[in-house]
Amino acid sequence: MRDKRRYNFRWLSGILMLLLLLTGCSKSSESDENDEPQPGKPVLKVYVFAPDRPVVTRDDNGDVDASVAENKINNLHVWVFRKDNGTLIGHISLNNVEISEAGKEVTMELDDDFANAETKPNVDVYVSANVTNTSCGLSLDASTTKSQLEDALIKESYFGVSNLIKTVPADGLPMSGVMKDKPVKGSNNVYQVHESNEVSKLANVRLVRAVSKIRFVACKSSTNPDVVTVNSVSLNEGVLPKEEYLFLDNAYDLTATQKWKVKNDNYVAETLLVNTVTEVATNDSPASYSWDGTMTGQAYENLIQEGIDEGKLTELGTFYLRESDKKLAGFIDYTINHTEKDETVTTINNKPAFGMKTDGDFSRNHTWIVYAYFVSSGDLIMGMVEVKDMTNSENASQSVYNW
Repeated sequence: MRDKRRYNFRWLSGILMLLLLLTGCSKSSESDENDEPQPGKPVLKVYVFAPDRPVVTRDDNGDVDASVAENKINNLHVWVFRKDNGTLIGHISLNNVEISEAGKEVTMELDDDFANAETKPNVDVYVSANVTNTSCGLSLDASTTKSQLEDALIKESYFGVSNLIKTVPADGLPMSGVMKDKPVKGSNNVYQVHESNEVSKLANVRLVRAVSKIRFVACKSSTNPDVVTVNSVSLNEGVLPKEEYLFLDNAYDLTATQKWKVKNDNYVAETLLVNTVTEVATNDSPASYSWDGTMTGQAYENLIQEGIDEGKLTELGTFYLRESDKKLAGFIDYTINHTEKDETVTTINNKPAFGMKTDGDFSRNHTWIVYAYFVSSGDLIMGMVEVKDMTNSENASQSVYNW
């Protein structure tokens, strides 16, 4: 009987040991993927919104939906620092984050000294998404200081022209968000960031994509017998900076006079974006794919994509580039071979220019479409859907936000 009890004890002990090991493995796996606050510790809740989830309602008919890949948040870092001295009081890292229309509530452990302080100083909050050494040349973690975040640069080799990004990278598009000088309120070890001490309203950090997209699209009239070759599409020298700051304050402030933040001491040389395209698509009405001056940004995006899908338009190239404080401009080099009835061939070579209207128009989190088409006369007609401030009432261009 004693032996049987001893056997049962050993068997139960083995089961308990196995359960403990399994539980430990499970928790270890979870901690590898996401940081989680320890039970009983003071926590701080921060609310994060995705770039395509506006926090405020804006009178803007230019929104363009992002693709699934452009929306994807593979990793998210949130840092909270004291406003007065820059001391880190909380950090969390999460993987594969889904952000709903209501935003994402991020809960992190809070520094004990800060939580226990009778009077709490205001805080600065920094959020990054999809920012890795592979995608941006930046390695950010819990040891990254506030000054390092302020100085963080997306380097020349990332989202510039030395290594053209034509599709969304595996790590996703880099995003960032920052809010500064906000009070922290709460009780019973649960605290939240508020808009102000006077108003009981939770503050939100809204991410902004740190890069923009530009698409080049072309076609010719089906009644045009000329042979059209697009030799190249290039950016001018000195219009794209070599480096861009990751974080931008007040990215969605409509009253801000500057909506970009680049290191403006060095710019790239003239750059080839598109190599030779010997055949562009034809259709019966190229002009019908021009922006009509009234359709929304999304409607025009849909029209262009429909034309590409149906083989009526040729997409010369799509590029994800860092923003610029200059007037982004370039040219399309094309050749037309026109054959007369007597079989005489006339070759015409032109390099018409395209460009934004003003310095800084090509700011982060926007999309541009450059559409060029050849009519029966053999001339190139070019139009652009351009980003403008929403306070601008001109009808000559269309705001295209939040892709």
